[in-house]
Amino acid sequence: MKTILKIFLFVQILSLPLFARYDKIIAIGPGALRFVVYMQLEHKLCGVENIEFKLKKGIVRPYSIKLKNIIYKLPVIGEGGPGVLPYFEKINLIKPDIIIAVGFTKAQTELIEKKTQTKVIVLNYGNIGSLNKEFTFSIMKSGKIFNKEKRANELICYFNKLISDLKKRTENINLKKKIYIGGIAY
Repeated sequence: MKTILKIFLFVQILSLPLFARYDKIIAIGPGALRFVVYMQLEHKLCGVENIEFKLKKGIVRPYSIKLKNIIYKLPVIGEGGPGVLPYFEKINLIKPDIIIAVGFTKAQTELIEKKTQTKVIVLNYGNIGSLNKEFTFSIMKSGKIFNKEKRANELICYFNKLISDLKKRTENINLKKKIYIGGIAY
């Protein structure tokens, strides 16, 4: 009998081989590639969405700086964007070990798994503007799956440190006006 790692994340229950190696990763959906960079897994990428090449001149996503010498060598596996399904045929040609997905419904995730015969890991940023449970859990989940628990803990500590610093800097500011911070990734 195989030993499996079971991870529960809201609506997704994962059954993965314990200590499995994932050498070929595809990231789909808004922010999935950022998770790959956060976890220092960019060297395992084997496909990329076309949206990564469609930035306006002068606009750079911070994570894309880390990927600039990598993504241009990778095959395109879909157009990309919120809820836009990838090209199943392209993914099947590449044969990734695992797919990281952000911004897909449960039904879409199941369809991707069925059409590609590849396990899909659903990650979530939660509400933008705070270090929330969904984001923290997604980082920790990635750490567990990819044997990067130390990196996951470093990230959570770093984000908590930044939030504490911002709270400390702004604790004596008494604003009567509300401020909106947009969740734009670049």
